[in-house]
Amino acid sequence: MNDVTFTYPHAPEPLFQHVGTTFPLGWTAVLGDNGIGKSTLMSIVRGELCPDSGTVTPNPRRLVIGYCPQDIAVRPANLEDFAADWSPEAIAMRDDLQLGDDWPYAFARLSGGERKRVQIACTLALRPDVLILDEPTNHVDADTRDRIIAAMRRYHGIGIVVSHDVELIDAVCGRCVLFGRRHVGSRNVTVLSTVRGGYSEAVTQIGMRDAANVANADAVRREIARLAAAKAHRYAKVQQVESRKSHGELIDRHDHDALNRRKLAKMTGLDRGVTRAYGQIDGRLAEARRRAESISTPAKRYDGELCLDVVPSHCREVIRLGPGVIPFGANSTNTVMEAAEDVPKATGGTTAADTADSADDMTGAVGADAADIVGKGAKALISVVEPMATVASSGEWSPGPLPLADGMIAATAAGEIAADSATAGMFATDTVSAEISAGLSRVMYFGDRIRVMPPQGGSSAVGLRIPLISIGPRDHIAVTGPNGAGKSALIRAMLVHTVDAPRLVIAQNTTDTDREDAMRRLDALPADVRAQVLGAYARLDADTDRLRATGRPSPGELRKLLLCLALPARPQLIVLDEPTNHLDLSSKKALASMLAGYPGALVVVSHDKWFLRLAGFGVSEESAV
Repeated sequence: MNDVTFTYPHAPEPLFQHVGTTFPLGWTAVLGDNGIGKSTLMSIVRGELCPDSGTVTPNPRRLVIGYCPQDIAVRPANLEDFAADWSPEAIAMRDDLQLGDDWPYAFARLSGGERKRVQIACTLALRPDVLILDEPTNHVDADTRDRIIAAMRRYHGIGIVVSHDVELIDAVCGRCVLFGRRHVGSRNVTVLSTVRGGYSEAVTQIGMRDAANVANADAVRREIARLAAAKAHRYAKVQQVESRKSHGELIDRHDHDALNRRKLAKMTGLDRGVTRAYGQIDGRLAEARRRAESISTPAKRYDGELCLDVVPSHCREVIRLGPGVIPFGANSTNTVMEAAEDVPKATGGTTAADTADSADDMTGAVGADAADIVGKGAKALISVVEPMATVASSGEWSPGPLPLADGMIAATAAGEIAADSATAGMFATDTVSAEISAGLSRVMYFGDRIRVMPPQGGSSAVGLRIPLISIGPRDHIAVTGPNGAGKSALIRAMLVHTVDAPRLVIAQNTTDTDREDAMRRLDALPADVRAQVLGAYARLDADTDRLRATGRPSPGELRKLLLCLALPARPQLIVLDEPTNHLDLSSKKALASMLAGYPGALVVVSHDKWFLRLAGFGVSEESAV
């Protein structure tokens, strides 16, 4: 790529200008803040977008390019072909990624991490010349990350990975292409820097370069100040000379000695010496200023703290989930599936198959009335979501009729939960047979952690056995466990059994519909509330000007916006499923700092041990997987 410039339609300025890089054989990591242009650059590499200017060689249309998107909901186009492919290469891929034989046929019911493994396998099955993986370790546990690393190492073509995962990049990549905002002259520009090594080495090199550039810029600024002072002093000397020329000392015309001295000064240029020295220092000053204009230094970042002005709920418990079994998955027995079939689908209820460990629909629709289901003898899991909060003309937040889309936040006002908190959404433990019990995941609840454990013996989970779960108005709980164990099913059950209180729920995955809805909600806010939301958005190291100009937040920027849109409602309960998906490192730090100081009830599902520790959870090495 050489001298590439790209501008989105209706954007006031280019996303990036005159950037260039190369991608040789082996793995190259593409790094940068959310929304800076990484995914756009990959679209140009794939030939899906045409740059305003510049060249991409060879022509992408002459290459086989495999692309694995961020969105786990995207069904691979060659899924059926891969399902029927049992060649040695396909078998090796299945082994590397530990795919179940039935996974290609059950894509919609797989967990987020399982879907990601299938997506990567289908992309590798294309045998591409160029393989592009966009955030491949979002949604995945530590074991799945290791599987993905093994599969990446088996690929020997041109590999490009867009990621914020330090462990992945250090393990696989031999070079990094870093997007960065640099201050050059009087403006900030987007630049690409290429360095050898993984993330840790690249960051060290960039840090040393930035420190040298800042020191150089400081030295040039001091030189400019010194030369400016010298210029002012010499200017005063020039003025004295010019004054004498204009008014001159009074010399008697008969004083031949004085007249000869003045004549000699003019002939030898002694008066011109002051003027010449002034001209020389003026040239040196102009050169120093040109050097200062050419020095590139890191653009300033917004490192402010994001705080929530929230009064915790006055209830003794904000979530109470009685002991029992939550059924899910297509592998459950007839007894479990029979109970699920009684859920009235017309009213938005979910079947047991819908409750597998997938985040697509956690906040997607209003569920069936729990009391109706219990009255029919069916205790299948449902999802109850109150109307989204809106802003009244007075500026006060009140319940509104807006529907929730996939992955959308639910900054809600008081809702109504009609079911018995100890039984709705699950089976009583004494009704579960020994055969079913052997296929149940189980929950370990201790301190500030809930760990979801898969069934013993490696069998597929058909349900989740839970103890009594009680979460107080100030409790902060981390939910951990491997993919497919039932974490998101547990979160759905928790959401059914919450008290009437404002709450914020953000699911794992977001969609284009969420992006459009979020921008509409932002535009509809009163000016003072919108300023508050955008101020919080900026504190998460996001560009508010770019957001307003383009109206197209990246997946990471969208998660930040969804969070900030809920803040004026002052939620007393926050539930986040994999909140660090798509976020850059600086944004993760800002979010963790906010959550650590949040005074209300908090439930966070995450595989990110580093983030959980930063957010104040005491998570051991073996617990956050």
